[in-house]
Amino acid sequence: GPIPSELGQLSKLSTLFLDSNILTGFIPTEIGHLGELTRLNLELNQLSGSIPTEIGLLEKVNELRLTDNLKLTGTIPDTICEAKCIVVEGTDVKKPNDCGQSCI
Repeated sequence: GPIPSELGQLSKLSTLFLDSNILTGFIPTEIGHLGELTRLNLELNQLSGSIPTEIGLLEKVNELRLTDNLKLTGTIPDTICEAKCIVVEGTDVKKPNDCGQSCI
């Protein structure tokens, strides 16, 4: 099923791992309300559509993993390019030059 938009109400959440849950549909724009989020893992799902621009509001994020969501598109916003780890292999998501670093 989809990621519920109500997730955006969890404003104090610091880590969100929803990998390997067969999630479908879009990443909700409400994800941008998670201002304390430092780690976001949405790997190995069936997410589609474009990365919401609101993901750029997650300025504290150090790890963003979107791997293997074959129908996910868009570009990682410059505002979160300082993240220590951005993984987008297996998607049509683009990273600006020098965006993100190697993951450990």
